[in-house]
Amino acid sequence: MPFLAALALAACVPVSTAPSAGLASDYVQGDEQFKVAIATDRLAVIVRDGVDGKRAGAALGEHGLRLLRQVTDNLLIFSVEEARSRSQIAVLARAIRMSQKEYVQNAGLVMRFPEGDSPRVITDDVIVQFERETATEEIQETLMKMRLEILMPNPYVDKQYLTRLSPDSPRDALEVANALNESDRVEYAH
Repeated sequence: MPFLAALALAACVPVSTAPSAGLASDYVQGDEQFKVAIATDRLAVIVRDGVDGKRAGAALGEHGLRLLRQVTDNLLIFSVEEARSRSQIAVLARAIRMSQKEYVQNAGLVMRFPEGDSPRVITDDVIVQFERETATEEIQETLMKMRLEILMPNPYVDKQYLTRLSPDSPRDALEVANALNESDRVEYAH
């Protein structure tokens, strides 16, 4: 997958089905901090190109999901049988991405800004830009501590990586990106 396409998937993808239950959280972007709500009863799934959304929805029903809306050809919003913790939703999204590779390209939590902005999808992918002087060993140590695996370095930007949370991570990408943004060695993470 080309780097820019992977970056597009890692970014927060807008959707248009509002979560009905949510937990308050912070979203840190540079020096700014925003309050957001993370849905505890919704899950977003990005299906592979050419996969019929209804067929994918039927397959994902086995995981206790009910298709609420097909937002685009590739983006589906599901309700979860019962509200879960943020960590449980992240683990469920990860399990679906890994077990339904035939249909699913990515999956994640649904996040909403309180200003009425469209909800967003938080996948397990995190773009991390380290400070220029950060040693390779420090980068590896930081990523390992956060349970992030390097998918690929950006070939055009030094010390920038597309990473993905390890399957055993109890945290979601927003929590990890926010923690990375607190580090002196990280220019930004999102």
